[in-house]
Amino acid sequence: RDFFAYWYNYTNFEVLEQRDFWFYYLFYMSERVGIILSLTFYQWWAVMTAFSLIFLTYSFKKREINSHVFLIYFMLYYVFLFYGGIKFFYGFCIYQYAFSYLLNEGKYNKLKYILFTALAGGFHIMYYIFLIFIIVDIKKTKIMIKYIAIFIVIFTIISALNGRKLTFVMNVVDSLGNDHLSAYFILRTHLGIILPIGIHILTTLYSFYYLKIIQKHSKEKNELYYANTIFYVNLTAVVFYPLFLIALTFMRLLTCLSLTTIIVSGKYQTNFTKLERRKLFGLGLLIVGFYYYINIYLAGYLEKTILPFFDPYYFRLYI
Repeated sequence: RDFFAYWYNYTNFEVLEQRDFWFYYLFYMSERVGIILSLTFYQWWAVMTAFSLIFLTYSFKKREINSHVFLIYFMLYYVFLFYGGIKFFYGFCIYQYAFSYLLNEGKYNKLKYILFTALAGGFHIMYYIFLIFIIVDIKKTKIMIKYIAIFIVIFTIISALNGRKLTFVMNVVDSLGNDHLSAYFILRTHLGIILPIGIHILTTLYSFYYLKIIQKHSKEKNELYYANTIFYVNLTAVVFYPLFLIALTFMRLLTCLSLTTIIVSGKYQTNFTKLERRKLFGLGLLIVGFYYYINIYLAGYLEKTILPFFDPYYFRLYI
């Protein structure tokens, strides 16, 4: 369904009113360039995907991150979700570059993180939410983040028990007059919030274990800063919990954060023991397995994403 919508909007770009242009401005601009170059939708899709993967590979190489870690988990699970959600995937590729600036100390790295995260938001609006991670400062905000996490957890539990839906947030979104954005808030959740919280807990445990291994093997300031930042970013992600009360659509924030956490943990693993690498790999598989249970088994994504992935219809290239 989503893939058909991409094809339909591209082939009818000139006649459709893009009311949400500024919410996805880079995505629509890329489509406009493809149309100017007389590319069919499939040709445009092939070029954009190739460019995104090249950019992703370049980012890993420049940051000395083991790209094989990404490829394993991407091919195990994420490829089935990302090929249909191309806005989110293209934004994901830019966000990986942005995130690398957050993991290293530097005078202007926070500004660079903001800039590239905003560019990722130009492909999918949800990436703007990740700007919250600029509050992570290992020297100054470790205690503050812990208190924020405790407060958000308590607030979410009370809201869930009271059936509160954060209507003021939904009213603000509806006032923007964007049907596509408002659609994210249609599906309400009850105990379903346990699922994204479970994913988040697993990912946070993964980042915590990675931090402990780094602390065991290294006293280098930059390595400790790197691992601490990964952990505290995941801890800060508890701020997403109230959004899960509104709609499980926001679980895609964790879809990105989980894979991002696994990707960046591919750095410094040459110093780990074989057992430690295996344990990290097992935790990563557990995260992916949980995603399979939620999306493939419970949400019926087998018919929506996996089986259509092998349908040659989606890979026709019109010359």
